[in-house]
Amino acid sequence: MRELVPRDRPIYLLELASGGGTHAAYITQAFPNMTWQPSDIEQRCLDSISACIKATGVRSVMPAVRIDVSQPWQQWAGQQPESCDMMMCVNMIHISPIKCTQGLFEGAGVLLKPGGQLVVYGPFSIHGVISPESNVRFDEHLRAQ
Repeated sequence: MRELVPRDRPIYLLELASGGGTHAAYITQAFPNMTWQPSDIEQRCLDSISACIKATGVRSVMPAVRIDVSQPWQQWAGQQPESCDMMMCVNMIHISPIKCTQGLFEGAGVLLKPGGQLVVYGPFSIHGVISPESNVRFDEHLRAQ
């Protein structure tokens, strides 16, 4: 993220499928110019995000909102066109229905400002092969949930 996040201006980042909130709590500590909007579809994750943010005391993370990326962007908790400097999605694409990935990219096409960035991460495979071994195990763990 150090190479991606501009430091010379305020940054609004929308995270989709935030899980437990650790990305928001950890990453925002390195970027005082960033406002982070976490989201998830599952209530247990929204509760976990709130607890994580409270426990870490970070101030630039907004209260988590419920977003279902398989739904049109207009239903994404009031997000407006060209409102996001960055969007981030970690560990969702490879384990969710294709409709979620399609929604993510369609939403990014509308919500990102010109020059905005969509950051995705996960144990992706290249030609069907996942590497390193730690990502193979992580993929198995996620699929078992």
